[in-house]
Amino acid sequence: MNPSLLLPNKYKWIGIWITIPATVLSFFYMFFDYEIPFLSLAVKNPDAGWSNFLKNQNFTDELAVISLAIGLLFIAFSKEKYEDEFVGKVRLESLQWGVLVNAIILILCTLFIYGGTYFTVMVFNMFTPLLFFIGRFHYVMYKNNQSLTSDNTAS
Repeated sequence: MNPSLLLPNKYKWIGIWITIPATVLSFFYMFFDYEIPFLSLAVKNPDAGWSNFLKNQNFTDELAVISLAIGLLFIAFSKEKYEDEFVGKVRLESLQWGVLVNAIILILCTLFIYGGTYFTVMVFNMFTPLLFFIGRFHYVMYKNNQSLTSDNTAS
């Protein structure tokens, strides 16, 4: 991965601080229909044709999706403290692995899940490639650090 496309390391923590509340907000919106009251706005009703009838629209879901996407992107595309060729290789392999696992899960869900539940799966599917990438990348980096630490203590 081209290091020029990566954000500075401090963005990882900014991403974590954005992702946590965005995840909580998304959960409450999806499962409890929670809406932030001050995010309601009168917008043109698309079902009213050419008339000017206004409809009250709440933008909690947009806030949740945008902030979750930004937070996950900050985490996924932030440099490590020590960015070298090994980290770049792990980053690329994790990205490939994340996309592959996501595609397999998407195919299985398409075959076995129907109706409104399938729509929920598709909403989650917007974020799973980044989640799989982040999870695998940090797992491999952690395992590598553990093996380096155990090698140093054994010497």
